[in-house]
Amino acid sequence: MRPLYGQGFFHVCRGVIWYTIVFDYEDREALYWRLLRSGDYGGEVETLRANMQGFLDEERMLINGEEVRAVVDGVYIDVRGEKSRSTAVFEVRIPYKPRRGRNVYEDYYEPEVAEYPYTVTWILPPGSRILDYEMPGRVRLSSDSRILEVRVERGSRIPGYESLVFELG
Repeated sequence: MRPLYGQGFFHVCRGVIWYTIVFDYEDREALYWRLLRSGDYGGEVETLRANMQGFLDEERMLINGEEVRAVVDGVYIDVRGEKSRSTAVFEVRIPYKPRRGRNVYEDYYEPEVAEYPYTVTWILPPGSRILDYEMPGRVRLSSDSRILEVRVERGSRIPGYESLVFELG
């Protein structure tokens, strides 16, 4: 399978960040279609979960200066319209201790070159706002400073660090 596109949605709440990651693949052999049709996809889902947890464990995440661990809570596979368009969805939880006022999320990971385009969207609750950020790619902040959209093109250099400074309402 060849990765085509990725999307990530970070929903920031008090005490936990819920992170949904969606990967779209070109699946010429229709592997996911065949697995879903047969009902025998538990092994693939567990492999995906273990691999994603391994990738997340290689990252060093800090929130407010304290190390936090991202945990894969769920993995789902699907097919989007055609047998050759497969999708993997990961539900990830990042617990943290929020502060009154300024909160700082930092993520350190291996620098790389993006193999496929992707977008990442950070969403804060009403009354909250993003104060500052350091992200790869093109970034757009909503007029109320609650939603940050990051677009990364295939072939972009990813420096291996990102941060988000936010205030919860």
